[in-house]
Amino acid sequence: MKTLTVIFVVAAVIIALFTFRSVKMRYIFLSALCGLCSLIAVDFLASFLEINIPLNFFTVGIGCAGGIPGVILLIVLMTFLA
Repeated sequence: MKTLTVIFVVAAVIIALFTFRSVKMRYIFLSALCGLCSLIAVDFLASFLEINIPLNFFTVGIGCAGGIPGVILLIVLMTFLA
């Protein structure tokens, strides 16, 4: 269920990407999309990587705001806190 929610958020970001005409807004949404896609990839590969990153508003927000470096930060934090 959580993965389905993230997929809907990604779809909304893609739709918003095509509605904005500004290059800066497209870059921001593209960065958020890359962060969400990498967060989904880490969620799918969590059993192989032995990393548990729960999908909630905090982690999705970090993934959107930080992009791929934000997801790497989440992986590092979850590795050291576990």
